[in-house]
Amino acid sequence: MRLEDWLKKEERSKAWFARRIGVPQSTIARIIADNRAPTHQVMEKIIEGTNGEVLPNDFFDLPKVAEGG
Repeated sequence: MRLEDWLKKEERSKAWFARRIGVPQSTIARIIADNRAPTHQVMEKIIEGTNGEVLPNDFFDLPKVAEGG
């Protein structure tokens, strides 16, 4: 799930999420607007902050791979 979609689903703002994971709001805004992958450290915080609903592959247009194959 894309971070922007997660924020909409949870009805949360970029500012709220930035505070939740301890990064500047501008970091979240840039990640969403530029559609680029965050740094490794920020990605770990995003995974934790979204309870694993937003993952590294969600920042790339890669097809989902079925489990076991």
